Amino acid sequence: MENAIFEGKVNTSIGVERAPAAFMEILEGVFVEMLYGGPQRLVKRIDASW
Repeated sequence: MENAIFEGKVNTSIGVERAPAAFMEILEGVFVEMLYGGPQRLVKRIDASW
């Protein structure tokens, strides 16, 4: 993550600690939709994430 910030791939205002946490929250949301939401809600969640 530090390398990505140094290379300008991650917004520096987010910070090294917050960027991975934010990514994990998005990933967990996608996993929940995979398990409980069904295919249509999964696609909606993935589209919103990008």
